[in-house]
Amino acid sequence: MNNETFYDTAATTGLQTAASASGEDRQVHPVKKVIFKYLQPAMLLGILAFWSFAPASVTGNAWVGSFAGIAIMIVIMLLEWVNERHAHWRLTVREFLEGAFYILCNRYVFGAVAAVILYDPLSAFVKNYGLSTDIATGLPLAVQVAMLIFMHEFVQYWFHRMLHNNAVLWEVHVPHHYITQMNTMNAAVGNWIEIIFLGLTLALFFEMPKVALLCAGNIGSAVAYFAHSNIRFDPPRWYSYVFTTIEHHSLHHSLNYDETRCNYANELILLDRMFGTYADGEAVHVGQDNQRRLSIWQQTIWPFLPFIAKAKAKWG
Repeated sequence: MNNETFYDTAATTGLQTAASASGEDRQVHPVKKVIFKYLQPAMLLGILAFWSFAPASVTGNAWVGSFAGIAIMIVIMLLEWVNERHAHWRLTVREFLEGAFYILCNRYVFGAVAAVILYDPLSAFVKNYGLSTDIATGLPLAVQVAMLIFMHEFVQYWFHRMLHNNAVLWEVHVPHHYITQMNTMNAAVGNWIEIIFLGLTLALFFEMPKVALLCAGNIGSAVAYFAHSNIRFDPPRWYSYVFTTIEHHSLHHSLNYDETRCNYANELILLDRMFGTYADGEAVHVGQDNQRRLSIWQQTIWPFLPFIAKAKAKWG
């Protein structure tokens, strides 16, 4: 099948089975197969174990939280070279530089802006009006982390679903769907307006120890990176029932717009199962507009383009 025929078919179906599209029938060493079957849950348990048993002198160090997040991302990036899913998703120089730009901006620019205009005022409001509770402070760390991940994902699921089902808000979110490769670095790509709201969570109403916040952040990031990564996994059924995988999320990024309206959860696919938006399958090719690529500048101004076009039409 030539490329033109394939893209016409992919735009209609949005997916192919992993076996027919990517040669899954290739021989894989049994040890490697076992490793990549259990690697995702093992890594999440490892993160939980680190924050549970590391001494306070380590977990209380401000640098450790930042380093842990970077280390997790690097490890998952390296795994893409060990057990690649698709050659056409392979990280390129452009993908790396664009992803690095967004990772740095998200942390040091968009994150700072979001804290000043949104999260600090919300936190102050909750505190001043006595709307928070310390009910979770005495619970085991694993329970606190599970609560934090669920409360964050619950808000983000409905936020993400809203972005897809409102014409104006879709223009804010769609730059993320213009990525044409699924890899770890692309998890950070998106329009700055959306990025500012990615920290919204019901956890604002719960007092939690810092170690639980850091652990939940690391686990959530790991799941999101895995869900965007170019890694061939065969996770246990229980894992893919609860957590979002690359199969779930690649389908959400399929070429067909209608097929993107499913699997909204970035971390807990369980929410899609609960609210009727889960779809089984996997997309091999991803993107929008026949896999058109957007520059960083285009991604930045994209939500304003319809208004600019209307202004030009009105005023000439």
